[in-house]
Amino acid sequence: MQARELFSKQEELSSENEGLRARARLDEEKIKFLQSEVTWLHEQIRSLKRAQFGRKSECWVSPEQGCSTTKWNLKFQRNIRRG
Repeated sequence: MQARELFSKQEELSSENEGLRARARLDEEKIKFLQSEVTWLHEQIRSLKRAQFGRKSECWVSPEQGCSTTKWNLKFQRNIRRG
């Protein structure tokens, strides 16, 4: 191999390496952005659930059952008993 070919190959590999590093940085930024989007979407889902069903609050249905439930479930159970 001649020195010129070796130098050319070195430049080519160096350029490819630089391009891959830049791509990796962009991918890392994209991952961070998408993670923040996922977090935001989870917050929106929780907010919509609170708006739809109310805040969760532990209340005993009865001592015999020994389990807790949300206020929404209690309202639902009361409606079933009435109607």
